[in-house]
Amino acid sequence: MPFGLRRHGHDALGFEWFQSLAEVPGVEWLPRIELTVDERLAGAHPVPTDRDERHPGVPTHRWVDGAGRPIGAPYAFNNSPAAVITERLYEEPADRRLELSLIALAHPGTRHDYANILGGAWQVIQYQGVERFDVLEPLLRAHVSLMLAGPQAALSEPWDEYETPLERASEPFIALISLYQHEGFLREANEVEQLLDRLPDGAQPRYLPEPRPSELIAALRELR
Repeated sequence: MPFGLRRHGHDALGFEWFQSLAEVPGVEWLPRIELTVDERLAGAHPVPTDRDERHPGVPTHRWVDGAGRPIGAPYAFNNSPAAVITERLYEEPADRRLELSLIALAHPGTRHDYANILGGAWQVIQYQGVERFDVLEPLLRAHVSLMLAGPQAALSEPWDEYETPLERASEPFIALISLYQHEGFLREANEVEQLLDRLPDGAQPRYLPEPRPSELIAALRELR
């Protein structure tokens, strides 16, 4: 499936947010799963904070539901619905963490919110024994396409005043290459390897699984 475009998100209060991960331009997210959407959180939106609450480095907004009520705890009114759903994942068993992550991706959030959630979700499957390989590839492909659409926005909060290093941008690429190679999908692994060239300087991986897909394909061609 190609890394295509989706509908544009929303620009509010000087930062970008989206109704769901599927609405982020350039992101591929078509999981074949049933999700329960929280109607209150799904309809939430950001509003400006009072001027006397604004300080340097502090977000100038809070998220409220349709009735204007904050959706998060008092110390985290600026958390999006996606972040609210996943803010206490560490208290849950691994399978529930994955379920909540998938639900969160269907709710409003920022590119940074979705990148954090995606990274945690596919790592639960790979490293914590949750056998949901039906969603592992979609999670990794979504994470890859999110990084291709803009690694800086995916790795840092919209209101951050400093530039975040991009070295973690290649992590989902490496994981997806490894998955494809392990399953014997060499052509797909090679396609993902080529996508790394589209990442900016500073986001290139320090290593790739050896041998690389491109090296394996070249070796196979020599045997013909």
